[in-house]
Amino acid sequence: MSDEAAEGRVRWGRFTAAFVPATVLTGALFVLTAQGVLATSFSVAGTPFRATASSVAGDGFVNYGKTLPTQDGQQHYVAVNALRTAKIKDFCMAIKVGPITTLMKAGGGGGAPVQGTDVAFIVKDFNGDGVMHNVVMGQDAGSLSAVPGYQGAPGEFGMQANAIELSGPAMHAREMAAGTISLPGFGMSVTHGGSC
Repeated sequence: MSDEAAEGRVRWGRFTAAFVPATVLTGALFVLTAQGVLATSFSVAGTPFRATASSVAGDGFVNYGKTLPTQDGQQHYVAVNALRTAKIKDFCMAIKVGPITTLMKAGGGGGAPVQGTDVAFIVKDFNGDGVMHNVVMGQDAGSLSAVPGYQGAPGEFGMQANAIELSGPAMHAREMAAGTISLPGFGMSVTHGGSC
């Protein structure tokens, strides 16, 4: 078999062994969280996943940097973006394993938005348009108070605001966390090469 043919081939046994448990676990977390059974905090094997929305609005916002250990034993520098309360429209999350993508969507179709408390996106990159109200940049990260439980290291750069609105946010996140979250219209699908 040529190198080109081997490169395009999916080892389905190995793929299934890695993909199915991760998909079932992540789906179960979403369902239980949507039912208010548990708070959630998860990472996808240390691999960044893509998350998008048409809009995000929240009260209480903090931002600071930190290092995040992942399951491969490496340390990654990330930005923590946390909101005390959040409303998210047209939320989409894409988790890739080889050529296969699990898409999870909620809060779309003009219905009720995703709503959560103490919602945090721990990201490696982010883009979108934003408006912040009563913002303070350069605050000591160890003294941030807009979102309980989210403070950075003392002496490091921090930012907080009373409220924030984001339009068309897109990010590659290493972790997502929430105290509670509701997911109206939640759906999950497995696709070949799909994306948000």
